[in-house]
Amino acid sequence: MLCPNCSATCLADDGFCHSCHRPLPTGLRQSTVVSWSCGIGAILGTLLVFLVAPFSSGVGLAATLCVAVPFAFGGACVAGLMGWIIGRLACEH
Repeated sequence: MLCPNCSATCLADDGFCHSCHRPLPTGLRQSTVVSWSCGIGAILGTLLVFLVAPFSSGVGLAATLCVAVPFAFGGACVAGLMGWIIGRLACEH
């Protein structure tokens, strides 16, 4: 982990930075919130396509897969933006 004050390398278990002697932040990180929300948004976007689109053959399944990829990307983008806002409000670093 990097110290947010001086960018020195510290261990995750350290309570303070050994270089600048300031306390290291604890708790949930904003980047973790954004990563998780992007993954959840991509999964929900993909599931939305597979639950709504009827397919009865291999061609229909292939077409559904082609539609599911942009929906996963869009879901990840929207959820990532929401995760960034939530992380900005709720996390201290």
